[in-house]
Amino acid sequence: MEESMNQDMKRALLGDHEAAKRLTDAGVLVPCMCGRTPKEHGPEDWKPTFYDPDSGGDPVSIECECGINFSIWSYDYYKTRLAWNTRTPILSAEELQRLEENT
Repeated sequence: MEESMNQDMKRALLGDHEAAKRLTDAGVLVPCMCGRTPKEHGPEDWKPTFYDPDSGGDPVSIECECGINFSIWSYDYYKTRLAWNTRTPILSAEELQRLEENT
């Protein structure tokens, strides 16, 4: 199980959307772009303040020590995790060459 999770992690980081979905279904976050493990924050982390006494909290966000703060402005943990875990696919050499030829 752990080996397939590691494979899914590698595949998700390379842009495999199905692997990203499997990790999301398992409740796993892929590492931040800096390599560290990010943390999730949601409405339950909210405390009333003078400026925000009654909103009920902020949407779910994913934050890392490096300073990145990611949110899709949703209160849905699953959707936020899936958006975080879904990376842009890495281009092949042929795709990169075609892209360079067309620009």
